[in-house]
Amino acid sequence: MLDVLVGWPGGDWQTTLKIAGTLTVAYLLLIWIASVMWAFRDIRARSTDPVAQVIGVALVTFFPLLGIALYLIVRPSETLAESYDRELEQQAIRSELGALTSCPTCYYEVQSDFIACAYCRTPLREGCRSCGKLLSLDWRYCPYCETPRPAPARAPERVRAPRYESEDDAMESARAPRRTPARPRTNVAGDE
Repeated sequence: MLDVLVGWPGGDWQTTLKIAGTLTVAYLLLIWIASVMWAFRDIRARSTDPVAQVIGVALVTFFPLLGIALYLIVRPSETLAESYDRELEQQAIRSELGALTSCPTCYYEVQSDFIACAYCRTPLREGCRSCGKLLSLDWRYCPYCETPRPAPARAPERVRAPRYESEDDAMESARAPRRTPARPRTNVAGDE
């Protein structure tokens, strides 16, 4: 009586169940094939090692559901293209850092064509006497015209801060009035 009211698409419910089962198995088979193909393409984009490629595809092939989760855990975190881009970026940063120079005295950034530091006036380069090209102060010869440079003048030594035995001595020295050396009196017009 139920068969008369509701007609089964395959004729009876067993045939319909077989059709639904076949469609479900075909769908799961297509998902499995697609996951194997995805794993193959993904591991080739992430590694050039053939052993790693075989292991990654085998995980997904032989363990259909669990294999995808395992593959996602053990696969390399970045693709070869991402790794290449990251390496290029790091090289660019390293070359920029190498190109930046700083003043040896005040450590402010200076450009490669500065003759002196713009902040503390420390000489950085000097013009060649013969050709006029800028030379580094530590060069002995001009690389452009082979003119020998005179020996560099010694820089005046920096005055060192006095050393104190204890903090109390330093504090006492700071509190003491500073004496300025007596200046010789000069003859100013009309002062005679």
